[in-house]
Amino acid sequence: MKARKPLAAGGGRSASHARPISVPPRLVAVETVRRGQRRAALR
Repeated sequence: MKARKPLAAGGGRSASHARPISVPPRLVAVETVRRGQRRAALR
């Protein structure tokens, strides 16, 4: 249990992999929608 907490809480490697997976799902979706709107506006 002690080994799992630091890895999930703030391990250098785990944190770098946890951020892109936990943060961007919604941000990426919003960016893709905005890009689609921009492309449609340009066309």
